[in-house]
Amino acid sequence: MEDRKQKEVEWGNFRRSSEVVNDPEKSKQFLANKKFYSVVRKTIKFQEEWFASRSKDKKVLVLGCGEGAETFFIAKSGGIVTGIDLSDVGVENAKKRAQDEKIDGIEFLVMDAENTTFPDSSFDIITASGVLHHLDIEKA
Repeated sequence: MEDRKQKEVEWGNFRRSSEVVNDPEKSKQFLANKKFYSVVRKTIKFQEEWFASRSKDKKVLVLGCGEGAETFFIAKSGGIVTGIDLSDVGVENAKKRAQDEKIDGIEFLVMDAENTTFPDSSFDIITASGVLHHLDIEKA
């Protein structure tokens, strides 16, 4: 695995670990991106409306799914969702949440968005949110 990807895995696993999540002092460093999400709230609302009207019975791939935020909304809208992320901790947290909330129609996999193992034309919709700056776009 490339060094930059290994650093992404380490960072993603650390910020999603119970060590950070359960310690307000340690988690403060990860609150900066909440400002970003508050700014793009209208975009998120548009995205949710778009998926609500277009994802029913569609196969949807979510690149860089993290702990599954988008995937849950898409699945609840009737999409058949696969979420992939480099962070095994994020993927495990997403699987647990899906199980706890009894949300069907989601599969979570630890996978590199730049090197997926899916056959061509496996998905009707591919989406990513807050991830593109982490990727080599040509490869992804």
